[in-house]
Order: sequence, then C-alpha cells, then structure tokens
Amino acid sequence: MYTTLIKPIVLYSCEPWAMTEKMKSSLTTWEQKIIRKIHGPIKHQNDWRIQINNESQVMYRTPNNVTTIKVRTLEWAGRLVRMSADRNVKKIFLRKPDGRIAGRPKLRWSDYIENKLKSMGV
Repeated sequence: MYTTLIKPIVLYSCEPWAMTEKMKSSLTTWEQKIIRKIHGPIKHQNDWRIQINNESQVMYRTPNNVTTIKVRTLEWAGRLVRMSADRNVKKIFLRKPDGRIAGRPKLRWSDYIENKLKSMGV
C-alpha cells in the first residue's frame, strides 16, 4: 500500500527540490512513522511493542524517500544538461537572478546539484 499509493504522491515532482537537512530529517521521520503504522506493532516476549527503524527497514527493503529524491534530482540534472538551448526549462535554468536580496542567500538547485556531484567525486 505504501509503495503504490503513498510514496508516489509524496515524491510527485520532487526533481527540482533542493534538499536541506531539515527537509531530510522530516521526510525520514515521516516515512518511518507511516511504515510503522502500516506494519503495526509486533509481539516480543509476550508483549506488544512498536517496531524500531531497523526492523521496519528490513521488512520494507526499498530505498528511503531521501535516497530516491537524490537519485531523481541527479537524473533530472542530466536531462536538463542534455536539453537544447531553445527549451524554456533550459532557459530558466541558465538564467541568473537579478539584484541582491538582503540576508543569507537561499540554497539554489544548481548549488545543491554541484555539492552532490562533488560529494560523489564526479
């Protein structure tokens, strides 16, 4: 049920997301909570208890949402690089923002991709 109904809705159009640590932790927490609710408690030594994260991951056996988002983001970056220059998506990607906004600049998608590629050694 989680793989066919819930996960596609959560990950719909996740390619342009620039993942922050806060987003990663909240997505991971939410995913573990949903999986625990779906699988329910387990009986352990005549007592019922909720599953710990490792137990639910062993039962689930698919990559978590954060890993899936990272893979899809890198795939989208590859498609974007290969696009022709006359496509609107490519024009928006290559456009540099005008002006200066006060405060710390927000994490841009292109910076996020560069950091991921550097961390992977590419």
